[in-house]
Amino acid sequence: LVLRLLFGEEGALWQRMVREWNQASYFYIYMTVGTVIAFTLFGYILGKKGDVLEKEKKQASALAVHDGLTRLYNHRYLQDHLAAEMERATRYQTPFTCLMLDIDDFKSINDTHGHPFGDQVLRTVAHIIREQVRRVDTAGRYGGEEFMIFMPHTTSEQVLPLAERIRTEVQEYPFHARGENVRVTLSIGMATYAPPGRTFKNQRGLVDAADQALYQAKRGGKNQIRIYAPAA
Repeated sequence: LVLRLLFGEEGALWQRMVREWNQASYFYIYMTVGTVIAFTLFGYILGKKGDVLEKEKKQASALAVHDGLTRLYNHRYLQDHLAAEMERATRYQTPFTCLMLDIDDFKSINDTHGHPFGDQVLRTVAHIIREQVRRVDTAGRYGGEEFMIFMPHTTSEQVLPLAERIRTEVQEYPFHARGENVRVTLSIGMATYAPPGRTFKNQRGLVDAADQALYQAKRGGKNQIRIYAPAA
């Protein structure tokens, strides 16, 4: 019966199919090719959208731990990383040094030359810091015009030459505002966490020690470096 329907005289189904193909072949080819192209483009668009979403996700992740102005790590990341560094130093009995760096008279710089120039100073100081620290170090903007650096496997005495290079580069950088030269300087305080000898109760204690050394640098005339020394 099937053969008669396809090839016999009764139904002549095969003849009708051939005639339909001859009359509408271009349409069927168009639909087939169009469908393939449409699905190919759809897959490509989905792939590109996925790439964009992945890129945006990575950018959002970077923004979550970096300061938007200086591109250094932000305050929250510094606090979390400091806790991890102290734990690692305790486990392996190795020292690491915390530096607090503060731009001298930054409020006066902003008031005199404007906040856009102040932002330029922050970005430049951040760039100098980034260029000087090692790959294993962590540098960030602690807040306002204050920066922080963690340097594992080092003491304050070992870090001193690097800190001096940063201070000198900032002092000698040719800042210009409204056609005039502007001198910018940096004060630095350092403290070392060195188990099992000189230790601090917690990360706050280490930061406070570095901050005390920074305060001594400020009181001593600014544009200088001081190393924390516990009271006898």
